[in-house]
Amino acid sequence: MKDLIMGYATNCKFDDFYRFVVSTRQHSSPDKVDIVMFINALGDEFAKVALEKNITLIPVENVWK
Repeated sequence: MKDLIMGYATNCKFDDFYRFVVSTRQHSSPDKVDIVMFINALGDEFAKVALEKNITLIPVENVWK
């Protein structure tokens, strides 16, 4: 059984997103921990990093309008 880290990152700046996912993945290997981020459409760079770091992105609409 794997552990799970979930995050919510709507309207997040790319630098903040990148810092979070890279740091989290450095301390949690993909074979032991799944990382799932709920995120609105913010650009291809978010998807590229998620793919590189084996992070699942789930699209959501921002609830903080």
